[in-house]
Amino acid sequence: MIPVVQWGAQRIHHPVTGKFRPRWRTPVTVVVGEPIDLSEYADRPVTVELLDELTEKTMLRLREMLAEIRGVPAPTGPLFTLPKAGRKREATS
Repeated sequence: MIPVVQWGAQRIHHPVTGKFRPRWRTPVTVVVGEPIDLSEYADRPVTVELLDELTEKTMLRLREMLAEIRGVPAPTGPLFTLPKAGRKREATS
């Protein structure tokens, strides 16, 4: 698997508001990393645990690559936290 990260596109197309602001010479950096060797997983049956492990391995590599092109240290916390199932959100008025 070949990891690829990009940084700078948010200056052209905002990911939250959806605003499109094309500007000349807006820098967008794209980096292609070294391949991630997945051969050690080839003989294992596909399970949720295996997919979680592969996802974490991939996301950690992408996080490090992105930190490198941004020029800031990568966050050290968990990659993401899923909301607890069955938990109801309270209505805000």
